[in-house]
Amino acid sequence: KGFIAELERLQRLANSQEEGAGQKVAQAGHRDPRIMQALMALQGHGLQVEEKDLRRAEELGDMQRREPVQLEQMLLVKDLEDAEVARQQGNEHFKAGRLPEALAHYEKGLELLKMQPEVPASSVATLLSNAALCYLKLKWPDRAKKKATMAIVAIKQAEDQSFDQSKLYYRRSLACEALQEFGMAVDDMSRALQH
Repeated sequence: KGFIAELERLQRLANSQEEGAGQKVAQAGHRDPRIMQALMALQGHGLQVEEKDLRRAEELGDMQRREPVQLEQMLLVKDLEDAEVARQQGNEHFKAGRLPEALAHYEKGLELLKMQPEVPASSVATLLSNAALCYLKLKWPDRAKKKATMAIVAIKQAEDQSFDQSKLYYRRSLACEALQEFGMAVDDMSRALQH
């Protein structure tokens, strides 16, 4: 259900004569800070909801998890035209702990590489590997696994023996462990140690 629909439902509930309606509205506001902010605004009171409040609600409340890359990060990369610059800037954001910004840069780099007629598999694999690490740290193991797998496939298809695949298998192993796919996690960890 959408945010606006939920507000409308809560408004109807608040205006109803149902017993405990106020308590139910308050509980909804406690679970999702955006609802609390809207309710306070409707009452003429200001309430500032910060990013940390939203993250806490995603983890503890019943607020649906947002995509790691939001409009703010997309705007950072919209004018980039060089995949290597995107990778370098992504690395700077990663080192500074700004994971959504780093991820946006790696994804933009991949997008730019797709537009080129020929691309070294190592360039694709590096960006995919970096994106996988961001997804791992952001706690999106399913996406980390997918990115690591795509990188492994790109290297295998290119038959690039010079690319160190240990990080790829290690990152996919961590993703599999988080997904409780323990057999694959062990297999990938042993491959990581062989490369």
